[in-house]
Amino acid sequence: MAFDSVAVPLVEFFRPEVIVLELGLDALAGDPLTHLRLTNNVVVEVLERLLRFNRPMLVAGGGGYHVENTVRGWALAWRTCCGENDECDFGMGMGGVMLASTEWAGGLRDRTLAVTLEQRRAVESELQATIETINRQIFRLHGIHACPDPGVTTPGQFC
Repeated sequence: MAFDSVAVPLVEFFRPEVIVLELGLDALAGDPLTHLRLTNNVVVEVLERLLRFNRPMLVAGGGGYHVENTVRGWALAWRTCCGENDECDFGMGMGGVMLASTEWAGGLRDRTLAVTLEQRRAVESELQATIETINRQIFRLHGIHACPDPGVTTPGQFC
């Protein structure tokens, strides 16, 4: 996950007293503005990683123009921040019937969307180039060394 390559090392390095997160959900699949394909499961993954830093968090909503997906995403984010992210999804009533939509009736979490090889190839090189630019311009400026091999950490390096 690109988040682990950029955000996690920065938080580890700077050790902020408070983490401020602008939680825009316009990257979710179905958003009419961005046309991206993330599921709200990514919201849970990002929040869980940030919560591991055991710092106070200020989470602000922003973006998200598919109302039903945004409502479920923010409800899921709130639930995750409150530590209520177990397998028992009490939000099963959200979706289909409650929101008068037949698009999704499976609770707060989105269904998994398969990523095709073509989709992965379309974004992978640009994503890697962005990570390398951040490593070169921001990490170097602050003396943060990116790990050549994710998962291998040496003194002075953050992964």
